[in-house]
Amino acid sequence: MLRSLQIEPEKCTGCLQCEMACSYQATGLFNPSVSRIKIFTFHEEGRFVPYTCTQCAEAWCMHACPVEAIVINEATGAKEVIDDVCVGCKGCIRFSRWNDFRGAYHSLAMNLAQPLRLEIC
Repeated sequence: MLRSLQIEPEKCTGCLQCEMACSYQATGLFNPSVSRIKIFTFHEEGRFVPYTCTQCAEAWCMHACPVEAIVINEATGAKEVIDDVCVGCKGCIRFSRWNDFRGAYHSLAMNLAQPLRLEIC
């Protein structure tokens, strides 16, 4: 069964608590730069939209990796980063549809085989 984060953008108020909770759950630190969830702000409309890796079929990030550190998990179908193989070049970021991993991509962004459940909203 493929798992993913369920995001309800219509409920987002831009408080960024999901980023804080996600980073704390994953690392034990309140550091939004390592959160799997990011908030995009539409300043002119006063809207906030949470987003995360969509596990897209194209997976340009996976094809861009020079050391093949992004692989497809056979059991879940999720694209995952092998931390021990990743060299941190961030080539995946330049080709990703998500295009904003803020440097924490290789350790958190795509490892959705063990999804986090955050019920703070």
